[in-house]
Amino acid sequence: WNLVTRVQTCALPIFAEGTKVIIGGGIYGVVKHIDLTTNKVDVEVSKGVVLTVDKASVFADLASQAENKA
Repeated sequence: WNLVTRVQTCALPIFAEGTKVIIGGGIYGVVKHIDLTTNKVDVEVSKGVVLTVDKASVFADLASQAENKA
């Protein structure tokens, strides 16, 4: 049970507008807008191409964040 709790905690989508993210299917992009009332996130995956996805399928790109700190 403890292992499951840890995995679920690590998988929580924590991000803000401008954050580099990964959509559940492995698509990389940047958060453009977050609508907390509908739990939808607009993610720009290419210049001018914005996908609207469920917030639960979006995760912070930890590799990009680590590169920025180095």
